[in-house]
Amino acid sequence: LWLLAYVGLGQVVVPLGLGLAGLEYEELGYRATALLHLAMDAVQLAATLAILARCLREYRPRERGLFPLCWAGGRWLGWVAAGAAAFPLVEWLSAQSWGLWAGAAGGGAEGYGALVWCAQLASLARQLGARWAALVSSLLFALCHFRADTFAPLLVLGLVFGGLFLRTNNLAPSVLCHSLWNLYVLTMLTFRAA
Repeated sequence: LWLLAYVGLGQVVVPLGLGLAGLEYEELGYRATALLHLAMDAVQLAATLAILARCLREYRPRERGLFPLCWAGGRWLGWVAAGAAAFPLVEWLSAQSWGLWAGAAGGGAEGYGALVWCAQLASLARQLGARWAALVSSLLFALCHFRADTFAPLLVLGLVFGGLFLRTNNLAPSVLCHSLWNLYVLTMLTFRAA
């Protein structure tokens, strides 16, 4: 279901919507591209949460201690700040990767195989242990974005997000740090366009 939602939104709904509006993705400016990606992220987040809520409801994973998410306390905010401190490094890696892989956008059928692996993340920690699961899920996180030029920076981001969860045993820091990364990218795109 998630794969269908992810691919359907990114590969069908958005291009169809742009086409109906008479727009070409390549012609969008920085601000329009940033807003488009923010909207896509919000819709994909809503679809993901709806799918998870529907599919996991009968299993009650939160009551069993899975997917720990605690916003209270705030003792983990320092770890989020440490994770966010890696953003300039990730941006630098992105610039370096863009130079190395210019023109190799990826996508296509070879990228979808990684999404199939993403569906198996829930059992990784049980099979590999928490640290290896964080490493493998970071690799898959990078692969799931379908682009050779974003692999290295997204691998680092995946390691940051996974490290936050390992350090705190709480999904909230990873969720917050991922949101801050998206805000960081949106801000950088907006200021570059100015």
